[in-house]
Amino acid sequence: MVHLYRFATFVFVAGGFFTASTFIPAYAQTPNSTAETHATTTSFISRNVFNAGSVVRPVTTVEGDFVAVGGKIIVDQYVKGDAALAAGSVNVRAPIGDDLRVAAADVILESAIGGELFAAAGSIALTKTARIATAVSLFAGDVTIDGNIDGPLKVHAKKIVLNGEVNGDARLVAEQIELGPTARISGILSYGTSSHLKLADGAIVGGAITREERNASARGEDFELGWNRHREMSGPSRTVSAFTFLALLSCATVFLLIFPTFSTRVSARISTSPWLVLMAGIGSLLSLPVLAVLLFITIFGIPLGIMLLGLYPVLLLTGYVMGVFFVSRRAQMAMRKDQYSSFATTIGFFSLALVLVMLFGYLPFVGTLLILLLTIAGAGACMLELFNRSPSPPTAPPIQTVR
Repeated sequence: MVHLYRFATFVFVAGGFFTASTFIPAYAQTPNSTAETHATTTSFISRNVFNAGSVVRPVTTVEGDFVAVGGKIIVDQYVKGDAALAAGSVNVRAPIGDDLRVAAADVILESAIGGELFAAAGSIALTKTARIATAVSLFAGDVTIDGNIDGPLKVHAKKIVLNGEVNGDARLVAEQIELGPTARISGILSYGTSSHLKLADGAIVGGAITREERNASARGEDFELGWNRHREMSGPSRTVSAFTFLALLSCATVFLLIFPTFSTRVSARISTSPWLVLMAGIGSLLSLPVLAVLLFITIFGIPLGIMLLGLYPVLLLTGYVMGVFFVSRRAQMAMRKDQYSSFATTIGFFSLALVLVMLFGYLPFVGTLLILLLTIAGAGACMLELFNRSPSPPTAPPIQTVR
């Protein structure tokens, strides 16, 4: 499950990066003739820079923001604005003037960050020369912090090793947490772990040290299962859940208003061909990122690659909405088999189905699997419906938007 979470995080962050990059203004673009080149790297030098390739590195100081995707990214030139990076491995050796956002398998940070740092990766290492000016949020398998952080620190990982300095509060959640002899935390330390906190001689915590209790901690059960149970018990805040529900309901309302017949046919496809739509969904969700990366290799394919990655989160959202609509439609048919339903009734059933799916989503493992299957099935049915306009008649009555 951890790998699934990392993959999903990478996809969403990368999609957000490239969707945002389409709105970055392109100023005068002039190639640097003295710069080091790479056969499979496409580079543009401008105030705001977008790079893509197997090996990506800015060839001169970036006056604005830096957005990059590739197999390996090396930032060894000063970036005056924000940096948004997605790659297999990322090595930041030069200062970043503002915020840094990273999604990668491995991240090594060796320089100063003028703003916030957000990183999601398999492993993250902040060396002794790393310094972050404000807040830090890290999500990874292994996290090692040897540098300085001038702000609050939040880390969710499997293993955390802290040898640096945190000028603020720290919240650490991991299976193993170690504070080395040079660790310094000026504020409060809040931690959650299935084992004991390892506090070396010389480590200093200026504020209180509090442990977040978990049911599995006392019994010595598996950490991931314990954390999922803890999440099930505590859950997200009611405000976040309410806003999430309203946002999804709004998206579904607009979609069903604009495409009522399409929605009904998608639901029918899931009912009549469940295995086919699952295979189509898996193929679509796996092939689109690969196709986008291949397009980045060529200059003329970059705009299309950006568009594909930008549409990827839209496909995930549509798949989820259509998966929930399938559940609501089945319940509606079971209760009102021979009756044509109004739009208000359809939205009412959808709201109930959405609440149930969100509640099931908090269950460990089973909830995640349910949401994943619904999303894949919805996305696959949408793709099949788009490319094959002659399916069998819908098994559900159409939505009546006008009574």
